[in-house]
Order: sequence, then C-alpha cells, then structure tokens
Amino acid sequence: MALVSSRIFTSRPFRFLIGEQEQPFTIHSTLVAQHSKPLSVLVNGPMSEAQEGSTVLKHVDEETFGRFCEWAYTGDYHPFEKEARVKQEGKVDEASEMDRGEIDVVFENDGWDLPLRLGKKGNKKGRVETPYDHSLSPPPESITTRVWKAFYNRSFGITAPVPALSDTIQDADGKPTDDLLTHARIYIFAEMYDIPLLRKRALSKLHQTLIHLQPYHENDDQIAQIVRLIEYTYNNTTSGSREPDDDLRSLVIHYAACVVETLEPDGRFRELLEAEGSMARELLGFLCGRLG
Repeated sequence: MALVSSRIFTSRPFRFLIGEQEQPFTIHSTLVAQHSKPLSVLVNGPMSEAQEGSTVLKHVDEETFGRFCEWAYTGDYHPFEKEARVKQEGKVDEASEMDRGEIDVVFENDGWDLPLRLGKKGNKKGRVETPYDHSLSPPPESITTRVWKAFYNRSFGITAPVPALSDTIQDADGKPTDDLLTHARIYIFAEMYDIPLLRKRALSKLHQTLIHLQPYHENDDQIAQIVRLIEYTYNNTTSGSREPDDDLRSLVIHYAACVVETLEPDGRFRELLEAEGSMARELLGFLCGRLG
C-alpha cells in the first residue's frame, strides 16, 4: 500500500463510536474515503453523520475497528500487542529459528499416507523412514499430502509477513489467543465495507497462521480455536451451489480438510458438521480433490 499522503492529515477528523459501549475512534476522513466507498459516503455524503462528523457502528467490535485504523495508516495490522519475552535475568530470550519465521514445509510423501510436517530449512532431522521399495513404481500421493500442498500454495495477490510461531497461538503470558478469529473478523469487516486490500491482507495473514498451526488431539485449546473459526465463518458467509463462493469460507474449509483426522473425534466439530449441511458438502469436495 502506498505511503499515507500528507493531504490526509489536513483533512477533517471523523469520529466513529464503535460497539455496544460506543468506544470513540477518530480517523481522518480522507483516509477513510480512500479505502472504502461505503464509508466514504458515510463521512462525506449528504447524511447527518457526515454533517456532524460522527457515526455509531454498534455491530463492529472495538478490536476489529482498531486493527482497521492501524492498517489504514500503516498498511498492516497486528492481532495483539506483543511484549518482549524476557528471561529472569533481564535479557531478551533469543528467538528460535521457527520463531524468526525461518520455517519450511516438508511434505512427507515417501510412503503411502504420511502427513505434512513442519521442519527447519535444510534440516532433515525428524523425517520418517519408509519401508516402501522405491525400485517399484512411485507410491501414490496421499489425500492428506495433496490437500496440504494445495492449501500451502494458495495465493491472495498479496504477501503477508510470516508470523512467529509462538505469536500465532499464544500471547505474551502463554495463554491461547483468538488470533484466528481476529483475522476472520477483519475479513468480514472489509467485505462489509468493500475494502479489497484489507480483505486480501486478512486472508493472507490467516493463511500464514494456519500453515503454522498444526493441531493434535491432546491440544484442546488449538482445536477449540479452529472450531470457533469454522463456526464464525459459516455464520457470516454464504455458500455456492457446489463450492464455497466466499474466499474466507473456502480457505477455512480447505484447512479443515487438511486436519480433518484431528478434528473428527471432537464433539464440537461433529455437532457443527451435522448442523451445517453445506459445510459437510464443501469439506468432502476438498477431500475428493474437486475444489481448491
């Protein structure tokens, strides 16, 4: 996104009262108009809100609007305020290779049904040996590997910085975050107010976060985050006749197909699958290779 023009700072400030508590946010009107046609009408049109320089958006939560303001001025947003991880002796803990984003995706396809793994670049440690005889014809690519590859290669026409692994699943105190829902809510906000660049940014950030997030059965917090993401997505998007016609829905159900073996035993996921007929159809579509 281009740098903010100096003329923006000379434009009239506009006050948004956000959420049930009507938390005030002030943003320059020209900047709002630059990014969103619907909001441009609101801040510059003939309606009373434009004349008063203020409007109320009760249906938008404070965090989402705050991230929109951050993105509007800087070209990016962050899910939560990050704090330096400090050792007891007062030194900042050095980030691991994975925390610095130096991470690669390893598709374990030496056997018949080996899942995707995350590993450090140039490090073959942890690869699973397979008894398959490679003198024979190559083994078929597993559904898991094929679906993961397609998910990993998704593109949104924008590049989002690779998030640190620890930042995608927990906050500075080690507690699980709602990072996934943060990106989804920003996408829905951008969709509602026709902000294409923010919509792409949210999709790209969610995509990168999901690539790093590989849940396992014992981690109930991660599974709960994923189920909440799926539920929120299906409550706020629509389905096409045969496949998802919404980019967020397509991304989320594609990820669900990647980790369906982990999600399937979860009762919350099963209930959601039974309640959302289109979800079952779209999930099956990805698993069968018709979509994505």
